[in-house]
Amino acid sequence: MVQTTHFKRRRISLCDKIRISLAYRELETIPRRILKNVSSEIEILDLSYNGLVDLSFLINFPKLKTLILDRNFKLDYRSFPDMFFLEILWINNCNIIDIRNWLKTLQLCAPNIKELSMMCNPVGSTVLNGVTQEEENLYRVEVIRLLPNLKLFDGVPFTGQQKKLAFQKKIWKLWF
Repeated sequence: MVQTTHFKRRRISLCDKIRISLAYRELETIPRRILKNVSSEIEILDLSYNGLVDLSFLINFPKLKTLILDRNFKLDYRSFPDMFFLEILWINNCNIIDIRNWLKTLQLCAPNIKELSMMCNPVGSTVLNGVTQEEENLYRVEVIRLLPNLKLFDGVPFTGQQKKLAFQKKIWKLWF
């Protein structure tokens, strides 16, 4: 069942009342109509290519499992609310320069996250950014240490060796 509603002359399609895409809408906040009428049912939310900063409105999405925030260049990790059902978060190309605070926030606010994608941010450490394979491995070890329920990071599963190393010794401030 597809339900459609109108917002400022643009159609918003809600498929099965669990998914909504508000991507490419130049939003700085979520329309009140969405928050009032459907936010409590949404499990998948795509807010890519907007101008979001304050994420506190996400508290109105209690069933949210997947959140896509790609290309929102000023996201404030301090406004990220508790989201215990969140399993998938994409914050690619968001100009994130403080990965440690983002990961610490997610550790507290989204402890059940299983998939995190932070590609194309200035802090990303992959061989594509000119770091060695060993440096990328240490970066991934630190990420899994902070988010132990994570299965995929930047689209790549963690190796058994990375998981083992993450929980055997602490790697402090190698990358963040």
